[in-house]
Amino acid sequence: MVVALSTPLPSPAFTARLTSLVDALLAEDLDPLDDEALGEDVIALRREIDRLEAECARRLHRFEQQRGFAAQGSASVVSWLRQHCRLSAAAASQRAEVARQLPELPAVERAVREGEIGFQHAAVVARSASELGVDAVHAVEDTLVDAATRLDPTRLAVVTRHLRHCADPDGALSAANRDHGRRWLHISETYGGVFSIDGLLDPEGGALLRTALDALDQPIPNDPRMAWQRRADALVELARRQLQSGELPSVNGQRPHLTVTAPTRHPAARARRARG
Repeated sequence: MVVALSTPLPSPAFTARLTSLVDALLAEDLDPLDDEALGEDVIALRREIDRLEAECARRLHRFEQQRGFAAQGSASVVSWLRQHCRLSAAAASQRAEVARQLPELPAVERAVREGEIGFQHAAVVARSASELGVDAVHAVEDTLVDAATRLDPTRLAVVTRHLRHCADPDGALSAANRDHGRRWLHISETYGGVFSIDGLLDPEGGALLRTALDALDQPIPNDPRMAWQRRADALVELARRQLQSGELPSVNGQRPHLTVTAPTRHPAARARRARG
């Protein structure tokens, strides 16, 4: 069960009490909890974690203003976060950005502090404020908060990208061209005959691929596959359907086709040889 802290305490005493509560949570026996209780706890914990992230951002903002990181020998607040808070460069940069932007976005700050939206929602809006300027985002802040209460952070990012297209079409076009120029895809066969795939797609290309995969990676009854296995199967299925459609362009005068070679010890190969 998640317990709220209601009594104001000096920071050292407060953090000590918070640590004590976390220790109690970690020691709790989960066996008596049914699925409903566990789900409610996860939701409540996630909400309080987001609220704590917002409070951490408030304190980090003051810490950066006072250049506390320099007094501790760091070149920037991001490097300080990486060193002392065990964050990756991306995670540290995100938290520094949120800490800088939230004080200028009071509706967003209030919503995340009260648990109405998540920290990742606030990060999406903060990123938009960094790109467009606080004034442009502040003008539609209430609309963005309302959208954040109904959308997950990924879909909220689509809303903020639309805002950028409206407020700064030239900048949006430049960013889109830059993202498109960064696209790449590697597919290579290993010595064992399996294939490794890695790449980067721009927002439009990534959304198209994900939408197509989502249509094909749904689990079937009693499906033993994990989600990442279903996505891999969906990608292969996309390729198979496209090859079967006969709509791919010719390569050196030949239609694309797939040839599968199997050793004679393979059961399918033996069956074909017997029929022959």
